[in-house]
Amino acid sequence: MTTPHNTQDSSRREFLKSATATVLAATSCSHTLFAMTNDDDRYLDKQRNASVAGIFTVQFSQHPALRNVNGSVRIAVMGLPNNIIVTRASQTECTAVSETCTHNGCPINTFNAANQRFVCDCHGSEFDVRGVRTGGPARANLRSFRTIFTAGSDFVQVDIPEFMATSVHNGSVGSSALGQAYPNPASGVMHIEYALAEPCTVTITLYSILGKELMQLLHKHQSSGQYRLTHDVSGLGNGVYLYRMVTSTGFSQTRKITIAE
Repeated sequence: MTTPHNTQDSSRREFLKSATATVLAATSCSHTLFAMTNDDDRYLDKQRNASVAGIFTVQFSQHPALRNVNGSVRIAVMGLPNNIIVTRASQTECTAVSETCTHNGCPINTFNAANQRFVCDCHGSEFDVRGVRTGGPARANLRSFRTIFTAGSDFVQVDIPEFMATSVHNGSVGSSALGQAYPNPASGVMHIEYALAEPCTVTITLYSILGKELMQLLHKHQSSGQYRLTHDVSGLGNGVYLYRMVTSTGFSQTRKITIAE
């Protein structure tokens, strides 16, 4: 169910202001995600409808070292100021950490299987495979990212919060916006507020955290303005889900919602 809102309503104005500010802050990102190895090997998810902002997929076919335990690769991710290092910690676990040493900002080495450590060449700080400090002058752990990996899969997904508010509108930033669903965590029903800069056909789709399409929440032509979508989530299992808004004018934005019945 969607309902238009009076543009004079103060809470709606506040949503539009904050959402637009979020979009303006995300000019360096896109709804399609890139990666780059040290050999300047770039790859792009060409399946636009399959890419989900916020979830960065690392394919083992392009990084074969990750097929083996202790394999470790350095990847540059568009939108992040520093590279991340993805490591196969075991047959059932992959980890992802920032390459930046917390002591003096030097880049650490990829994971050393012999001593089971990341080591910073600058001053000798050491960290385990999950980025936890184990020695040297550093006093803080490396920044780590949540990973999604199933044993037997040929890819790992990295959850990068910086991507969750990104949007694209015909290749440039637009003033349409997708709000954070609430309540979050949700039980019973969730509400999604969104704003349209111009008349268009809008589609809002719910995905699993792995990017599998679960259901279409909305698909209709609407005038410019601010709207609220209400959906019953009582039939969904507990966990984290993604929802994406795409418009016929080229706008796309994805966010996360946690379901906890």
